[in-house]
Amino acid sequence: ETEPPRGRIFLYLRISNRKINSVTNHQTIFVDTNKKELFNINIPRSTLLYRHLSTYGYIDSVNIIAEGYPTFKYYDFILKTDIDVFITKQFAKFIPFVHSGLLVGRGGYSSDFNNRRLARIARDMNWTHQGIPNIGST
Repeated sequence: ETEPPRGRIFLYLRISNRKINSVTNHQTIFVDTNKKELFNINIPRSTLLYRHLSTYGYIDSVNIIAEGYPTFKYYDFILKTDIDVFITKQFAKFIPFVHSGLLVGRGGYSSDFNNRRLARIARDMNWTHQGIPNIGST
């Protein structure tokens, strides 16, 4: 079955916001317990993540894929981006060369060519450009 293209938001409780009750040793996992069928959460795994990785700020960016598998398995592709990424209409025409696998960027957005190009794009769009290169997500 198909559905019309649209964005979809999945509510996810960050590892650092999950709490373990010291009396029952149960963990608060869901923002909305009515939506728990969207996720497959392994409680011992989630507890270990909380105890050992809750201070690692990027754990949620990969953990959502593991815990959200019951929902994501219905899709052919998952687009995972940083919050500062904007997707243009041209992306709708992009088809990966391989159906399975991981497709990643190669970085290099701070080359002289790209620095000049970003400055030109900012000027053309009447945006302020600070002239500060090499500010990646990490």
